[in-house]
Amino acid sequence: MMKRLLALALLLMLLCPLALGEGERVIDPKKPMIALTFDDGPTENTQAIIDVLDKYGAKATFFVVGNRITNFEAALPAILKSGHEIGNHSWNHPRLPDLTMNQINRNIQRCNERVSEATGGYTPSFLRPPYGATNKTMYFEAKDYKLITVIWSLDTLDWDVRNADKIYKTVMENVRDGDIVLFHDTVPQNIEVLERILPELAAKGYQFVTVGEMFSFAKEAPKYMAKYSNLYPEKRNMKK
Repeated sequence: MMKRLLALALLLMLLCPLALGEGERVIDPKKPMIALTFDDGPTENTQAIIDVLDKYGAKATFFVVGNRITNFEAALPAILKSGHEIGNHSWNHPRLPDLTMNQINRNIQRCNERVSEATGGYTPSFLRPPYGATNKTMYFEAKDYKLITVIWSLDTLDWDVRNADKIYKTVMENVRDGDIVLFHDTVPQNIEVLERILPELAAKGYQFVTVGEMFSFAKEAPKYMAKYSNLYPEKRNMKK
């Protein structure tokens, strides 16, 4: 009887590999990884971006603008449901260093509050200041909300060129292990770009991770009073 039960268990494991943990997300720090990030959403493009990422098993971070959430509120739960990450991109996209301390605080706070309302309690861990503009006051206010400041190491310039071939070329010719790649949710051409770069970079061994996942492999834990653009600054500064 015991032998028959063991045989049945083995058969079930062969037919149902998920029972053995297949399908669980595993990131290999020995293999190259990049963090795809999408600014200025949510927009009418967000769900299509999620769909392409899901198609290739890629994860990403969406830096949302608080006052744009109402028109596309369903996008935020969809982002989280697919295992992606939401970051704070301010309430109304100002240059934060141009604001007073109280204005910076309120701008960050309002975005966090709106994200929480739309998602049932999710709190961002990362802040991407609009235009990548920072100052000491901004760092202090971000620290109040336990937000790590993240910019980027590879700018696709998608907002400017709005051409899928040019965006694709910028990524494929410049991407490196540990990069944080800047895209914009507002650029519909990025849907085509993702369809092209995801399988090609995956074939080269790249893993597509959230900013949070990437920094879990950092040599030192990120600090509040600093900004981070990639996982391996020493690699990014070397000639390719």
